[in-house]
This record gives sequence, structure tokens and C-alpha cells, in this order.
Amino acid sequence: MGEGVVGPGGGVVVGWGGVEVRVPEGAVRGEVEVRIEPLWEVEEVGEWRENVTGGAAGYRFYPDGIVFEEPVEVVIPVEEGVGGGGTGVLLR
Repeated sequence: MGEGVVGPGGGVVVGWGGVEVRVPEGAVRGEVEVRIEPLWEVEEVGEWRENVTGGAAGYRFYPDGIVFEEPVEVVIPVEEGVGGGGTGVLLR
């Protein structure tokens, strides 16, 4: 699990497996605790999907329901040779 406090100046919180939440300056008005939890089990989603998160079944991000003032980035590293490999910005 990764957790950290970001404020009006922005910051980066890094979780298990190198997943990141990148919060830019001005995205929050006060201090906010950001938490990333790896999920080890998820419901089956079918053969057409592939887990590319390097061992975790997925991630849960907190705080739930927050609305940022500026776009944030969620970056999830992908195992080499799986789904294209490398690191990609999942959400912005």
C-alpha cells in the first residue's frame, strides 16, 4: 500500500508495484491523504481481459469521491511483454 499527504503545491504518491498518483499544483485546496491499495483478488472478467499489473489484481484509490481542481494522473506500470509493456498514464 502507498499513502501520502498532498497539498496545494501538489505531490506524488507511490504505491505497490510502482503505481503512482500524480497531483499537480492547485489540484487541492488543503492537505489531502491519498492512499493506493493493491487488490489481490477480483471477480473473473472473462478471457478477453488480461491482468498486466505485475501481480496485483488491480488497485483501489482513496479518498473516495474527491473532486480535484486540476486533472491528476494515475500511472500504472505494465509488465514487459504484456499488453505492450512499459508505463502508461491510465487516467488524466
